[in-house]
Amino acid sequence: MSDRPDLYVRPVDLRGGTTLNVYGRVLSGRGCDTGIGSVEDTLQAVLTHGTKPPRKDFSKWALNDGIVFRFHARLDTTETLTARRRFTIALYPSDDSLSIYEPPVKNSGFKGGVFLKRFRHRDAGGNLYTADMFHLGTTVSVHAHKFIIMNADKFTREKCVQ
Repeated sequence: MSDRPDLYVRPVDLRGGTTLNVYGRVLSGRGCDTGIGSVEDTLQAVLTHGTKPPRKDFSKWALNDGIVFRFHARLDTTETLTARRRFTIALYPSDDSLSIYEPPVKNSGFKGGVFLKRFRHRDAGGNLYTADMFHLGTTVSVHAHKFIIMNADKFTREKCVQ
């Protein structure tokens, strides 16, 4: 090892809220995770010293199984080509997961398909996304992409959109 410890990243340097200069690029640490699975998976691994899956909320699943809230959205941008893109944001209240799908449009330059895979995604504040966060005309930020909610399907409008 070199006599210059400033050339190496040490475990003490890897904390949330710190910044590192790596090859001339500034990286900021937001938090610490194993990188595998959800926040609940990581917490369960720490608490049990193993990798048992976290317990599911069975009553929540039983009440909401098969329910999907679908919101139609567009990106909040001034770029002409990107502003034309349309998305379907699907919320699954049975397990608090979210997915985003982009319908394919021929000759648009964008492939379409799955934009964001179904998972228990969290907002910038660390909260899971819920239907209460989605109202017509509001802007919702998902992993640094800002979506403007334009509409919802009939079921979603009847159940949760005012």
